[in-house]
Amino acid sequence: MKKFLLIVIPLLLLVLYVSNPSEAEFKEYAKENYAEIIAKSNSTSENELLDVVNSVLHTLNDGRVINVKRENYYLFSSYEMASPEIGQLNKVKFIGVFRLFVKIG
Repeated sequence: MKKFLLIVIPLLLLVLYVSNPSEAEFKEYAKENYAEIIAKSNSTSENELLDVVNSVLHTLNDGRVINVKRENYYLFSSYEMASPEIGQLNKVKFIGVFRLFVKIG
């Protein structure tokens, strides 16, 4: 059992390191996934988040710089996304791991 763990744990750490997504991959994820979410959502309780995402998608699609802050922890990354048009009050946070993005907070 000890030998098994000595093999599996370093292998898992290596896979996490290699599959840590980049900032460019996060921007592509936001561009592809949030257009669909905005189109489907009519909820008034999510209006602020939708405004942030709409503004961010606008900046992504017209080529302007988007405010994405990436913290690289080597095995995973955290991302904060904010729109320059509405300031830093409404941030959307994600964790990137195994080339996947999970919204947090």
